[in-house]
Amino acid sequence: MRGILIAAAGAATMFTGLVGVAGLPGTAAQAQGHVFVPKKFFTGVTEGTGSVKIVLHKARAIHVRSVGRVEHDGTLVLDQRVEQEGEKPMQRQWRLREGAGGQISGSLSDAKTPVTGKVAGPVLTLSYQMKSGEKVAQVITLAPDGQSALNKMTIHRFGMKVATLEETIRRK
Repeated sequence: MRGILIAAAGAATMFTGLVGVAGLPGTAAQAQGHVFVPKKFFTGVTEGTGSVKIVLHKARAIHVRSVGRVEHDGTLVLDQRVEQEGEKPMQRQWRLREGAGGQISGSLSDAKTPVTGKVAGPVLTLSYQMKSGEKVAQVITLAPDGQSALNKMTIHRFGMKVATLEETIRRK
């Protein structure tokens, strides 16, 4: 299970329900220009720190370093190094594209299914299934300063929640 968590953790470490930023509901946030733009936020270097909690285990620290770039076709490519306390570091890659209406689609190197999601105001939601079978849902909420975001992830196996991650991602 621990190796599964390393595989599922990360930013863009990316994909439960939506969480909002206090005082900034979706339409008001958009009117104020507080909209999550993944290409803008994740281009360059970002660092995530937080903790992973696996059912029946104590929480473990996690650190994610990401380097993002946008390819000529508009695809956001995010290369990550994920370090979870007590585990060997791992590398992974996200490839995300934004479509009409804020729809997100793409891939993750350690996912079995395509990544799908949506941007709504300051919130990016993502979901996918890991190669090991766990279903992952991520909610990444952009802070009002635009320089950090809160990533909340839930991981389910056989319909039961088996792990959670909470991480603060900061632009460097």
